[in-house]
Amino acid sequence: MYFPFFVKITLCAVVQGFTFMVDYHLAHPFLQTVLPQLCKLIHDKVERVRIAIVDLLLKVKTLRAIKVSHVLYDNITNFTYHMQISYSVYLLKI
Repeated sequence: MYFPFFVKITLCAVVQGFTFMVDYHLAHPFLQTVLPQLCKLIHDKVERVRIAIVDLLLKVKTLRAIKVSHVLYDNITNFTYHMQISYSVYLLKI
């Protein structure tokens, strides 16, 4: 059955939707509460979801209202460890 595959594709689309919401300044208070919960997906098994989360964090990095350190407050050590192993190229951008 292909159910888990479609769930991951949908999850990736949701993360990409949040990436588009970053440009809308009225959504920033909402994103401040949602992004710390959403960034736990950096440890997902599907590479496509992890890349979407990294793209979201790169977009958040350009904002003044939301700081990446506040988004990754709980799991900053896990995030850096995972990035060193999997995506050393993306770590240089962040």
